[in-house]
Amino acid sequence: MTVEVPFVVVFQLLPFVSGNAPAHLAAQEGHLPCLKYLIASAPSVEHVLSARNDQGETPKDLANRFYKKSVVEFIDNIEYEKEHAEEEESMWPFFLFEWCAGS
Repeated sequence: MTVEVPFVVVFQLLPFVSGNAPAHLAAQEGHLPCLKYLIASAPSVEHVLSARNDQGETPKDLANRFYKKSVVEFIDNIEYEKEHAEEEESMWPFFLFEWCAGS
């Protein structure tokens, strides 16, 4: 039995110069749509955002170093949502109640 792996998944896992994966390059250049595509096509968000290059830097580290504010904010939002997923789920009935009561 053979398993086909989409090209984009293989491509984003390949190390480039200094061990930078495509996510590192997209973050460092501020290409947010490209980074979003890589994240969407990866096995998991962590797979992309926790990748480290030869210097131990993540895509967020490179975005910070090269002042790519939109990329940093996007990654910060993903990290926030991941850390607070349980809180948001527990607030769902309250928000639903407020929405229903307001209509």
